[in-house]
Formats: sequence, structure tokens, C-alpha cells
Amino acid sequence: MAANKDQGAKAWLAVAVVATAMWALAGCEVWQSTDEGGVKVTPPPKVEPNVAPPESPAADQSAVNFFEEGKIHEVRLYMSDEDFTSIIQDTRGDELRPATFSINGVVMANVGIRPSGESSRVPGNQKMSMRVEFAGFDKGKRMGGFDEIKLSGSWDDPFIVRDRLAYWLYRQVMPAPREVPAQLWINGQPRGIFEIEEVWGKEALASRFADPNGPLYRLRGLTNTDPYAYQGTSTAAYVPLPWDPKGMTDPATEDVLIPNALRVVNEEPEHLGDVMDIDMLLTYFAVSAIASNTDGFTGPFEVDDHFQYYDPQTGKFVILPWDPDNTFGSINDQPDADIYLNYERCVLTRMVRDGMLHDAYLTKLEDVMNRVPAEAVKKEADAIFNEISSAAANDTTKMYPTDSFIWSLSYIKDWTDKRYASIRDQIAAQRAPAPPTGAPTDPTGTPTGAPATGGTP
Repeated sequence: MAANKDQGAKAWLAVAVVATAMWALAGCEVWQSTDEGGVKVTPPPKVEPNVAPPESPAADQSAVNFFEEGKIHEVRLYMSDEDFTSIIQDTRGDELRPATFSINGVVMANVGIRPSGESSRVPGNQKMSMRVEFAGFDKGKRMGGFDEIKLSGSWDDPFIVRDRLAYWLYRQVMPAPREVPAQLWINGQPRGIFEIEEVWGKEALASRFADPNGPLYRLRGLTNTDPYAYQGTSTAAYVPLPWDPKGMTDPATEDVLIPNALRVVNEEPEHLGDVMDIDMLLTYFAVSAIASNTDGFTGPFEVDDHFQYYDPQTGKFVILPWDPDNTFGSINDQPDADIYLNYERCVLTRMVRDGMLHDAYLTKLEDVMNRVPAEAVKKEADAIFNEISSAAANDTTKMYPTDSFIWSLSYIKDWTDKRYASIRDQIAAQRAPAPPTGAPTDPTGTPTGAPATGGTP
């Protein structure tokens, strides 16, 4: 009887699938009323013709607010199928492909599109991140005041928006990019949830610095090398790798900026504050430790994924966060990880672990955790989840099932509580007075308080 019921159910399901397909082919909307893991699944968006709309007036393009919060933006790209396939398969590198771009109904023609990302830049990745370069073919072209943005696919994150949560944490205490959700369409086909990510450049710097015209570099890690090691007076030892210039260099000063700064870092560390913003450096390290950002200084392979901006107003380099998707335990990083994890690899982090920045780092950790308590991080995680949950459930191109997205929220919140507690414990242990030489300890290494062996009672 059970077998007959099962066969009957399968037959009814087959009829329903065929009827649904016929209904859709007739141009009718297909409405579902289901829940996936407690998240309401709304009707999938209708496929629309691959016809680029006419370009919007320049005033409308200028008025675009890419980073308006509290909504899921609608982004549409129109380009040749051949060009889009070459992006998904990454067959033509960083070559710009021409496209028409639309956000919330405001259209700009002849923009440049290319693949973006590093570890996610895998041929066949259906969530391939992309750069949208508005000035790619027409120099000086801007949309919403920006010459480029990034569409981030977050392909390997079950929560989809770990980098958005991490950016939020950084922004509470230092300059950091903005990121908001978007529903992406390519040639009329829905491609699921993406994130519009602010890219470091003159436009982003202008809202954070009085003078946004200084040299800007992205630090790109090379395995088993320290990008902050002093390699002599030649800029060629640093540029273009690991100090990758981002088109804002000053020819009059570039030849001396990096070598001079790194000579001080390595040979005159007591003058570090003359060449680098120490407060921003410690703030970056503190937030990175709290979020366990293994893409920056604490990853298993190299020092990577951050920017340095030379601020002409102060004459100092200022560290800036970038691409913090490997955060909040994303690759099974434990919440009790050492606050000095992999700090032996870089001269700057060795100053934090063993040198003159040690005490200031512990104080900065406490300061950040007091200013942004664990409850605030969890509240923001809830808000992000609630904002995109329906769109995430409907995203048929995401790498992980919806159940993983839902589970990730509770995982991140639990991880955050444990991480804050662990850091406070580690700070207390660091500040505990060292036992006198020869003092006995128990098997765990904890001093017992008894007289030293062989001593006089």
C-alpha cells in the first residue's frame, strides 16, 4: 500500500510539473507557496527578453545611489552571449567586454565588464564576481560618482554575505568599503543574489580623506615573503608586486615612498609613527583578529588582501581593509584561535606580538570590542539575513543549499560570542604577571605558588 501511495504521489508530481511548465510557456506567472527551511520562497522572477533599454539621461546616471541601504537593488547587464560565456569560463583574462548596465532602472551604455576575484576566479563558476568599469571605453565616464564598482558573487560562502558583515564591523571603527545586496540579471536571465561592493579608488577615498589624490597600492601576497621587508632603495623591488599600484601614483614621489617607509619600519621601528598611521594599523589588526580574517595577515600562506594609501595630508601610509570574505569561522577557523595567529611572518605583526606595539594592541582589542560588542555584531547579522533571505532562497546559482545559508546565521552568532570571550581570556592571560624564575608549576604550566624545588621554606 505504501508503495502504491508513493507511485501515486510521483505520478501527481509529474502531472504538476508538466502543467507548471505549460503554464509558464504560455507566459503566465507561476506562483509557489512553499517554505524552505523556514525561509519563505517567493515566485521566481520571469525571464525577460535580451533587449537592452535606451540609455538614461546623464542627470539620472549622476544621481544613482549605489549604496542605498534597506533594499535589494536590481542590476541588469546586457552583453553578447559569447562575451558573457567568456567571463564565466574566464577565457579572456581582464579584457573588457562591452555591455549595457542598468541599476534600478537607470541605464548606461558601453561600459566595460571583466571577471574579478582570485580564489573564486574558477572557470565555470556561475557566481563569478565581475568588475563594472563605467570609464572602460569612455574615459571620464561616471555613474553615481564612481568610475567602477564590483559585483561580488560570494561563491564559496554558505552565508553569502560574510564579507558584508565584516566590512560593517571594520566601518564602525575605521575607513572600509560599503557593500549592499543586488538581484543580478544577465541578458534577461536571473543570476541570483550578488553584492555591490565599493572599490578603493579616488571616489571612495574622497569620502574618507581630505586629500584623495595620494598613491594607492593593493598588497598582493607572495608565498613565504614579507611585503613589508626592506629590499633596498629601488622601487622595482616592491612595484608592481607585492605593492600593486592602482593608477593613483605620484611619479615625483613614488621612487622614494615605499623604500623610505620600509627602511624605517625595519631599521628604525621607533620612528614607525613617522611613516605609518599606527592607530589605523592597530585598529585593522584588532578588527581582523575579532572577525578572524584569514585573508589579511593571518592566513596560512601569505600576507595578502589589504590596501595602503599614502595620505598627502599626513605624509603617512594608512592601511585599508579589502575582501574580508574569509571571516567569522568561514573555513572552520576556531573561535579560540590565537590573537597572534601567523604573526611571525611579517615585521609589522612581529612588532605587535613581541615588540613595541604589544600593549597598544591589547588595549585596541578591548576598545573595539567595547565599541562594537558581540550583541551588535549578531544584530547586524540578523538584519542582513532578514534582508536577503527570500532572494537567497530563490537563487538557483548559489553554490550551497538554502539550508546551509540558514544554518550559517546561528553558526556565526554562536561563533561571535565564543570569539569575544576567547579574546578577553587571551588578553587577561597576556597581562597576568609572569611567574618568577624557577617557580613550580602544575602539569598545565600554571604556577602553584609553592616554593621553588630545593628552596628554603
